[in-house]
Amino acid sequence: MTVAERTVATVVEPQVEADQKSTRANAPVAEVVFTVTEEDGRYVARWDDPSGKGGITSQSESWEGLEEMLWEAVLSHFDDEKVPTSLRYVFLRA
Repeated sequence: MTVAERTVATVVEPQVEADQKSTRANAPVAEVVFTVTEEDGRYVARWDDPSGKGGITSQSESWEGLEEMLWEAVLSHFDDEKVPTSLRYVFLRA
């Protein structure tokens, strides 16, 4: 399945009975937004899970390394059917 197909799949809600609809906590996450800061020569990215199930924090000396580590962390944080289709980064300056 391509990213575009997965994006469409997360947007379209199947027709089911009202009592069978997914709750907001069980719905797939379309996007994870990380806040990124630069601390002591390292990039540090943080995301708090809005469902209260922890979050993801990672750091790296290079942008490429950070991005790779974040995708690995996202894939291990979410169940297969709930893996977000995109990551977004918001850089904060001190």
